Amino acid sequence: MVAPAQKAAEILGATVVNMRFVKPLDEALILELAEQHELLVTVEENVVSGGAGSAINECLIAHDITIPMINLGLPDKFIEQGTHKELLSLCGLDANGIQNSIETYFANKAGSALPGNDASNAESSNTGTAEPIHLATTSKIP
Repeated sequence: MVAPAQKAAEILGATVVNMRFVKPLDEALILELAEQHELLVTVEENVVSGGAGSAINECLIAHDITIPMINLGLPDKFIEQGTHKELLSLCGLDANGIQNSIETYFANKAGSALPGNDASNAESSNTGTAEPIHLATTSKIP
């Protein structure tokens, strides 16, 4: 999940951290990232419920931190058969799907553009001191 997250991050000006494992959870890093970003996005090739995204949500709640979150993962239902690439795309877990989810979040948030970007120029880069988005990804350990 790191490669599609990195591709989306390059376009969006986001930070990517590869969560190689869920336990033990690096709470200090999560708290630091929550302080430095205005949106956290988790991307995992697992069902979100009970996964890495849920663990990050629980960590933030335990520390009484409120920050917008997008948890992307597999739906908790039967998924059609197909190639790995087709299934990631179908579930919105390819680079385009990740980017689209984040852009939709910001578009729905009072009709605002991506933070740090000029609404009339989607290609402009983030000029703020803190990056607006953090993508935490999980990857399969070989």
